[in-house]
Amino acid sequence: MKLFSVVVTFNGMKWIGDCLASLFQSTVPIEVIVVDNNSTDETVKYIKSNFPEVILFEQKENLGFGKANNIGMSYALNQNAEFVFLLNQDAKIERTTIEALIQVSKKNKDLGVLSPIHLNWEGDGLEFGFFNNEFFKDFLLSNQLKKFYIEPKFINASAWLLPIKTLKIVGGFDPIFFHYGEDVNYCQRVVYHNLKLAVVPNVKIFHDTTNNGVVKYSSKQINVAISDRYFRNQAIIKYANVNTDDVLNYSKFKRKILFRVIFNFLNFNIEKAKTDLRYYGMLKKMNVKESYQMNREAKQSYL
Repeated sequence: MKLFSVVVTFNGMKWIGDCLASLFQSTVPIEVIVVDNNSTDETVKYIKSNFPEVILFEQKENLGFGKANNIGMSYALNQNAEFVFLLNQDAKIERTTIEALIQVSKKNKDLGVLSPIHLNWEGDGLEFGFFNNEFFKDFLLSNQLKKFYIEPKFINASAWLLPIKTLKIVGGFDPIFFHYGEDVNYCQRVVYHNLKLAVVPNVKIFHDTTNNGVVKYSSKQINVAISDRYFRNQAIIKYANVNTDDVLNYSKFKRKILFRVIFNFLNFNIEKAKTDLRYYGMLKKMNVKESYQMNREAKQSYL
């Protein structure tokens, strides 16, 4: 069995030692691919010195989460991988995590994405935002846990096992996203192509979401960047959703934002007008309709 793990790094010195060590301690043999997004700390040097067996792809710029993962997944495809395991740089696994996910996958061919339970880094609580209603009901009522639980809409991409069938049907992450939102879009596409999202409850990962490093910008710049990214990603998630026809209203949505620009200028709400004008500029540049059409096709898109 050919198994690859893809880890995207960017200034990940705080976690990368634990992350990679956990992969190499896995109970199933695994080849590890690291795609580094032009780290400015010692991440690359550390990997080369301490994990020379890693297949390392150094980028000259920060490509974002999705594009970088696509590089690793494409390489795994070309090496005739049977499974690809995506793991965040700030996460680590149990020794049996990947083996358990593969066992469930082999017996359930309709599962497109499989993920373990997501705990925080210390392992004494759940990762913020991780939730599966049916699993929690069984857990709280002390019912016997199932082999896996179907998640109808979304599983955070901090740890995904992807059977190669998924990559050949769904493809890679849509490059229209830079960071955040690409996993929501991918889950939409998995469901559209009649595959399922599954949580496997008997194994875990440990994910540190408390510190993403120091950002060297003013608070105002950070707030603007976060606001812009949130608006952009939410627009794509909604209007490029292949399970709905919302894409038909995308042009109407752009006009609505443009009308807001004019309205705010006429009412001397200059800051709001500037914000909406920036949003409108982003909407004009996004190829939402093209993404929508491509993501409805069953092929290795973006890989």
